[in-house]
Amino acid sequence: MAHGHDQMNQLNMSNQEIGKTKIVLTALIISLSFLFLFFFFKGLDVEAYSHAPNYENVTVDTLLNVTNSAPEILLIVINDGNDIVLNAGRNTTVIANVTIRDWDNNYSAGYNDSIYVNGTFYYYLNQSTDPDDPNVHYTDADCEYAGYIDDYTGYYYCNFSVRYFANNGTWYVNVTVIDSYPTHKDNDYNTTTILPIYALNVSTTVIDYGDVAVGETSNPQEVNVTNIGNMPINITVSGYGQTWGDGLAMVCDVGSLQISDEEFSHNTTAFQPLVSGSWALVPDTTIPNRHKKECYK
Repeated sequence: MAHGHDQMNQLNMSNQEIGKTKIVLTALIISLSFLFLFFFFKGLDVEAYSHAPNYENVTVDTLLNVTNSAPEILLIVINDGNDIVLNAGRNTTVIANVTIRDWDNNYSAGYNDSIYVNGTFYYYLNQSTDPDDPNVHYTDADCEYAGYIDDYTGYYYCNFSVRYFANNGTWYVNVTVIDSYPTHKDNDYNTTTILPIYALNVSTTVIDYGDVAVGETSNPQEVNVTNIGNMPINITVSGYGQTWGDGLAMVCDVGSLQISDEEFSHNTTAFQPLVSGSWALVPDTTIPNRHKKECYK
């Protein structure tokens, strides 16, 4: 029995040792497995994305067919950059040189896509859309193509025939360009100055009193004075016979007429003698500058 008991004890010990061995081997296999997995995954080139664990790069081509480019006004130069001096009693042509770029153009090949250019020239108290008025507003409905700088850039002339009585002061040139695509257009403006001009016209250079007997007074002779500028004017008069300030009205073959013998008036009743060597204001003769079709004398 003792022997059998010893055998049972040895068997139990052997089973325990085998159990320990299994545990050790199992632990070793698990450790090796983890080491294998660690080295395996460490050797991979892995990138992480927050939106998904898997991804793929896709390249997409984009296409665009550009059909039309809008024109652009680059520069407006009025009267070569100078102030405007109107011609007394005559029209003055004011030119606005407009530089326009349109990438659809090919000027050297004769193709111009900027097909419509128009301009207005107006006094600063007015608007571009106001009707034409010779004192304050002018229009060029079709500014002329004048040449090109390069294939895409050309220049146009907007011409305005300005009356001599147009208001002095600040004026605007407003230009609009529209190309073959109706919604493609551009608008810009610049300013200039019309200077004041004082000018008049006298209807004759000779006043002929006709035959007058000694001691008699001639009939009044009318002389028209017209304002041909753009400012109101007053009229002053003076007289001399041969040289300024000589006190004479006329130098005759026999004797002379004194300056007091010649009179003036703005009507046919209120006459007063001329003066010599100085100027006398003709009363009530402020002549305004002309407006539209009116004429002031």
